[in-house]
Amino acid sequence: MYDVLRSSKMFDAFQFLLLIFIIVPCTLHAKGEMPLNAHANTYSSGWKCNFGFRQADKLCIAIQLPDDSYPTNSDYGTGWKCKWGYIERKGGCTEIILPPNAYVSTYGDGWKCNRGYQKIKNSCVEVEVPENGYYAKNAYQSGWKCNRFYIKVDNKCVAVKVPDNGYYEDASYGTRWKCNRGYRNTEKACIKINLPDNAHLDYTGNAWECNLPYKKHNEKCRAVKPR
Repeated sequence: MYDVLRSSKMFDAFQFLLLIFIIVPCTLHAKGEMPLNAHANTYSSGWKCNFGFRQADKLCIAIQLPDDSYPTNSDYGTGWKCKWGYIERKGGCTEIILPPNAYVSTYGDGWKCNRGYQKIKNSCVEVEVPENGYYAKNAYQSGWKCNRFYIKVDNKCVAVKVPDNGYYEDASYGTRWKCNRGYRNTEKACIKINLPDNAHLDYTGNAWECNLPYKKHNEKCRAVKPR
C-alpha cells in the first residue's frame, strides 16, 4: 500500500514538472521568444536586455564602449559615459588636459581654476586685486570686489565720500550712501528738507507729503475745495 501511494506522488510530481516545461516555453513563445543576452522582466511580462546590451528590434546587441568609458544601462543616449577625468568628444573619451593652476571639477567632466585665478579661454590667469580690494570668486569678470567703504572705479578701489548729514550704505551699486532722515539727496550733498505748512516726512524720511485732506501744489499743501 505504501509503495502504491509513493508511486502515485512521484507520478503527480512528474506531471507537475512536465506541465511547467510545456507551459513556460509556450508562454514565452506567445509573448515573443527571449533573445540571447536578455532576461525576463521581474515585475511585468516580456524581457529586457542584460547590462551592457541594448535592444535592436528583437535582439540584444552589445553596446560598443570606447576606451575610458563605462556602460550606463540606460535606454537613452549612447548607453555609456566617460570615466572621471575624461570628456566625450567625437564619439570617444578624451582625457582632460589641465592648464597650470587648475583642477578637475567635481563631476569629472571639466576643469576649474584654483582660488585666486580666473578662467580666461583655456588658461587660469592670476587675479590682480587692487589696494583696498579682495578676491571674490563670483565677482563678474574682474574676480575681485572692493572692501567696505570703497567703491570700484575702473580698476581701482576708491574711498566712498559720504557728505555731511549722510551715512554709508553697503550696496552693490549707486553712490553707496544715503541721507539722514529729514534730508534729501542731491547726488553730491544732503540738503535739509523745509516742510511747508500741513506737511510731514514720508515713509523714506527723505521727502515730504501733505497731511490729509491737503493736496500738494507748487511745493505747498493746499486745502481741497469742495465741488
